[in-house]
Amino acid sequence: MADFEQVSVVAQQIIDHFGYINVLVNNAGISQRALAKDTVLSVDQKVMDVNFMGTVAVTKAVLPTMLHQRFGQIVVISSVMGKIGTPLRSAYAASKHALHGFFECLRAEVVDEGLHICMICPGYVNTNVTINALTGDGSPNKVKAESTAQGMTTERFAQKALRAIASEKDEALFGGKELVTIYLQRFFPSFLRWMVRRLNVT
Repeated sequence: MADFEQVSVVAQQIIDHFGYINVLVNNAGISQRALAKDTVLSVDQKVMDVNFMGTVAVTKAVLPTMLHQRFGQIVVISSVMGKIGTPLRSAYAASKHALHGFFECLRAEVVDEGLHICMICPGYVNTNVTINALTGDGSPNKVKAESTAQGMTTERFAQKALRAIASEKDEALFGGKELVTIYLQRFFPSFLRWMVRRLNVT
């Protein structure tokens, strides 16, 4: 994902083979588990390159084809962290916030061209994301967070995501009680800031 030149090469091979693209699902990502003060800049860069710039690169590689064919859907797997901020996630949250900014703008630009943008914001999903998350020096976290282990199954998430894509939703939020934070951010931001300082967010 961070090899931007190779992204465009692979995308063109796919386009040449199939001739068109119905749906692009941007799902690659890497997480973080470190305080901002303890995170070296190269880790911030890597998280942004994979999560944000890589997604933008893939999208731009297929966008001309979609605009020419005048149909298609671009799906972006964001996160609840694209809406809020907590300790230990500064680069990760920044990358997800950036996705929302970019794709909200793109949605407005392509809506009359027959293209649709679907932003999917999951909460906890039981994957290896916390095991593979980067610590401050760039090494893997190697620990599965309890919150992640108790999250929805990947099969359940896939079912929900497919329904959102089929319905061409602009945005879909999936998860459990962690989704409350999104509404607190919207209506009671000061309370949410107070609350996240006291939560166990590992």
